[in-house]
Amino acid sequence: MKKYVFLLLFVLASFRVSAGYYVIKDGIRYFLEAALKAEVLYDTSYLNLTTASIPSSVYHNGEHYTVTEIRYEAFKDCINLESVTIPNSVTYIGKRAFMNCSSLFSVSLSNSITKIEEWTFNGCRSLTSIIIPNSVTSIGEYAFSRCGFDSVTIPNSISSIGKHAFSYCDNLVYVNIPNSIDFISEGAFSWCTNLNYVTIPNSVTGVHSYAFYQCLMDSVIIPNSVTYIGDYAFITSPLVIKLGNRVEGIGNYAFSDLRAESIIIPQSVRSIGRRAFYSDRNTLKIIFCEPAVPPEISNYSDEGMIFKEDVEDFKIYVPCGSLNAYKNAPGWGIFAKYIQYELSIVKGQPLVPGTGTVSVPGDKCGNVIEAIPAHGYQFIKWIDENTDNPRTIDPDIEAIYTAVFEPISGIEDVTEENHIKVKKEVEDGKLYILLPDGTRYDATGRKIQ
Repeated sequence: MKKYVFLLLFVLASFRVSAGYYVIKDGIRYFLEAALKAEVLYDTSYLNLTTASIPSSVYHNGEHYTVTEIRYEAFKDCINLESVTIPNSVTYIGKRAFMNCSSLFSVSLSNSITKIEEWTFNGCRSLTSIIIPNSVTSIGEYAFSRCGFDSVTIPNSISSIGKHAFSYCDNLVYVNIPNSIDFISEGAFSWCTNLNYVTIPNSVTGVHSYAFYQCLMDSVIIPNSVTYIGDYAFITSPLVIKLGNRVEGIGNYAFSDLRAESIIIPQSVRSIGRRAFYSDRNTLKIIFCEPAVPPEISNYSDEGMIFKEDVEDFKIYVPCGSLNAYKNAPGWGIFAKYIQYELSIVKGQPLVPGTGTVSVPGDKCGNVIEAIPAHGYQFIKWIDENTDNPRTIDPDIEAIYTAVFEPISGIEDVTEENHIKVKKEVEDGKLYILLPDGTRYDATGRKIQ
């Protein structure tokens, strides 16, 4: 009988050790594991805490237990908690662990944690700054939503930022996103209404829906690495927009209600969502569309127009040869009266003012430039030694063409009173002037060699 009682007691004791102990030490409640590890648990007494300094280990019944974890909702809704110190022994902080700790203004994080879980510091309105250790590789959804940050530095160790991770941080002004991030998740910085400046690195390939929704940034620079911009990504946003040259898709309302006066749609764009650039502010007046093939527009009814029409001086410039394609394309045709060829970036000038003029193509389809001498002058050459006139040019390359004119010897004023006799000749439908000495000029005054 004694043998069976001893065996029963041994089994019960083993179960108790394997199950662990619940203890309270210095006002903090722990679960002690058999493996000599301790986890911080929730306790109603925390509601009165103002400071929580979590030790790296606790001593119980002759054993030291290493504190490795703060469990789910451990300090949730502790509205009086002002500061927390978390030792480096802690490798995991559970979801919602400090959620709605509205007085919390100081947090010292362990440099052993690898992830900041979902909703961990959500609603910590007094938390104006935090140092995220380099051990952290990911930030969970809503982790810092509704915090009081004015700036955030995210270390290069972070490879992912969860949905709405920093949303509703009303005081946030500046964010530096590291080049370890390959996409900006849905709503990551949405409703950060004072966010004025953000750096998007070349590692980012996509900006997801609502990423910067309702952020009043002065400028948005999309790097060339980005291929997709999601729905509502920058709504109510920038004064200046620069899209990278690899963007293929722009989502619905992506830049709606923007404050910019002009925008360039790069050649890479294949699709544009409804009301992507629509704004009632009436500021957007010039659109430069670089794609030769009009991008597909989704939901292109009156309700889905990508731009607002009837804006004073509104213009849409399109590439050479694409005018009719744009005017007849679904979603673009409604803007037909505003669509025209893009203005040439080529300029021309005479070397000496008053000696002649240079005719520059009026649209980007023009590929010829012509030097026209003033009365009594002749075209000699272009300053780069080219003698063709008219001259074939590349209108896509920004350049200034300078023409050299010289006085026509002996015919500074070809009139009856100078008694110079000239002979007019027509050859192949072109008019030429032949002087008594045999010198021949075309109708522009260019000397024929």
